[in-house]
Amino acid sequence: MEQDAWADDAGVVVRAVHFDLVPDLPAALTDRPALRRGMTAMAADQGGTLIDADVVNIGGQPALRQVVKVALPDQAHGEAFLGPDPTGRRQGWSAPARPLPGRS
Repeated sequence: MEQDAWADDAGVVVRAVHFDLVPDLPAALTDRPALRRGMTAMAADQGGTLIDADVVNIGGQPALRQVVKVALPDQAHGEAFLGPDPTGRRQGWSAPARPLPGRS
């Protein structure tokens, strides 16, 4: 298993992945309705679905928290959920669309 990756006995994998990208927000963090509409459209344009998006407070600063569902590349089945880390430590994580055993 690679560094920043974890797996359970059922084969569910969680992996931290860095994306060296500058944030490209469709609206100001203060305009939540426009931000959600824009994030929904951006996810759809890239073949994904916005599952959740909200503005959270981290260390007194507003930050975008979001979860986007996408199809696994080059596979007939399966999905990944992407959730950017708004703190900037590591820029994202991904996991297959299966719950960990014993969790709902």
